[in-house]
Amino acid sequence: MSANREPKAQTRVSAGLVKRVWELAEQDGMSRAELLAATGLDVTIIDNLSEPIPKPALEGLMRALYQRTQDPALGMRLADAFDLRHLGFWGYALRSCFSLRQSLQLATHYQRVFNHAGRFWLSVTADKAIIELTSSEPADLFQIAHDFAATMVIRELSRASGDARPKLSIWLSYPELPHHDELRARIAGSLVFDAENCRIELDARELDRRHHGDGYLVELCKQQLDTIVAKLAGSSGLDLLGQVRVRLTSALASDPSLPRIAEDLRVSARTLRRQLTAAGASFQDLVEEARHAKAIAYLTRTNLGIKEVAARLGYTDPSNFRRAFRRWTGQSPVAYRSQHYAHAPVENPSAE
Repeated sequence: MSANREPKAQTRVSAGLVKRVWELAEQDGMSRAELLAATGLDVTIIDNLSEPIPKPALEGLMRALYQRTQDPALGMRLADAFDLRHLGFWGYALRSCFSLRQSLQLATHYQRVFNHAGRFWLSVTADKAIIELTSSEPADLFQIAHDFAATMVIRELSRASGDARPKLSIWLSYPELPHHDELRARIAGSLVFDAENCRIELDARELDRRHHGDGYLVELCKQQLDTIVAKLAGSSGLDLLGQVRVRLTSALASDPSLPRIAEDLRVSARTLRRQLTAAGASFQDLVEEARHAKAIAYLTRTNLGIKEVAARLGYTDPSNFRRAFRRWTGQSPVAYRSQHYAHAPVENPSAE
């Protein structure tokens, strides 16, 4: 998809989150000029953070802070310095819910407005609650963003349940680093790396454990959030692109077809195609974009073989994946991996 089809302000984050990361960056010695350059924001916006901020501003800020600190544990450090209420009305509403189920339902409803570290879905079996995380973060911020999300989930569950080490298991789709020992010590469950996807599992009974809530505050915050949603309604076409991208990322290995995605969005395939055309997008372009991003993630963050990567991207023939990857990057998958991932497995060159 050409860059001029879609404004960079497609997704937004809470101004309070940007402000908190900004404050931590200043504590690490970054100047105001450096931070303004990193975010691409006007000084008047930073001085009056009240409206949701375009997500690329947060990404630029995080990238600049990581380049300054070179701290692989930056995601965990940011989460430890963060309070959910820094998210503003959304954070206060989440903190005021009477159960984890209510919090997740509320978060699901408003994540179409705020996209802090990707999207998530909740599924429940007879005994397990599964929170699956899908992220469109740039490759250099992926691990930091998911470390942040995992740490925040652990903290909030610990606060709500009163358990110092909440009983849950976490799967993360990137290699383990030394600082993850601390993350493992925070839970009474397993922590698995190089997983197929990022997800969190806990006892389904935890969903309805009663919390100390404030129904009045929840409703008050929802009214304010609905006002924000209405104000941003003009960008609904862009929100559609975000929803399609997220669902495509999850469906690549199974059925990344227009009818399947339309069914997930509860519209007809014809309606979805018409909506995408109105938003200046092509479904096939979005599929290519999703495969490209996921291919980079697999090649630079996992040891999966090329055939397995191709299969997970929905290619029945690995040679089709190799041709597509050359078209995207000008390199073969093996050559790209050897340059960008120090622990890449040895592949058979003849397979290229």
